[in-house]
Amino acid sequence: DPRYQNHSDNTALELVSQVFEVPESEIHDIRCLKSGMTNKSFLFQLQGRHYICRIPGPGTELLINRKEEAEVYRTIQPLHISEHIIYMNGDTGYKIAEYYEGARNSRADDWDDVAKCMELVQRLHNSGLTVAHGYEKKLFEDYPEVKAHMLTLLDRLDRLNRPKVLSHIDSVCDNFLFLPDGSVRLIDWEYAGMCDPLIDLSMCAIYSYYDEAATEKLMQIYFGREPETKERKIVYSYIALGGFLWALWAVYKASLGEEFGEYTLI
Repeated sequence: DPRYQNHSDNTALELVSQVFEVPESEIHDIRCLKSGMTNKSFLFQLQGRHYICRIPGPGTELLINRKEEAEVYRTIQPLHISEHIIYMNGDTGYKIAEYYEGARNSRADDWDDVAKCMELVQRLHNSGLTVAHGYEKKLFEDYPEVKAHMLTLLDRLDRLNRPKVLSHIDSVCDNFLFLPDGSVRLIDWEYAGMCDPLIDLSMCAIYSYYDEAATEKLMQIYFGREPETKERKIVYSYIALGGFLWALWAVYKASLGEEFGEYTLI
């Protein structure tokens, strides 16, 4: 629409215009790229290159601290394992990142892919990098019976006194990018924080809908051996906790008018 060619009155496009110091009329090839449970992202072209702009979804401030997310991106920069961030606002949550032409997502049923993803995750876990915040699961209110089971698991995990390292906590197949040069990047660090590293295996398993056999294989790949009984219990505990968290999150988002179909039931 030519009326909006130079001034769209759209917050995201105005932001892109300001960040790149160009008029909005130079922003081309705009299309929806990803609409997830937490954010919406659109792809755009500027000066011959493609970029992604992330728009935080309604209610995400209850689950994500954007200032902490920005801190994580600054902390992991020396590892060169994340997407290249052009702009990140710790107040609003808007983010602009480079788009990798020709890249693909990891395949949850390709164990060679999974092995490369777990290798990257281990680099993060073994990096020694730290941030000031942990990751706290929220939205447990008003579900007394199930919440009691979850609190029992949390109490048992706390008593294990497990090490806490910088963890991604959203290590799902869609967040691993395989670039044309063969390298792997891990994107979307909004949930990252200091946590038991085994949570990254659990979140990977949840999103891929892994059954017990696949989850066992995932653990074998990560550890390079059969998991110990305690390690296995920890992974399955975080699977239960993560499943509870995402079910509640989906229900909450539904109350704001965003439905996720069978995901909520699963």
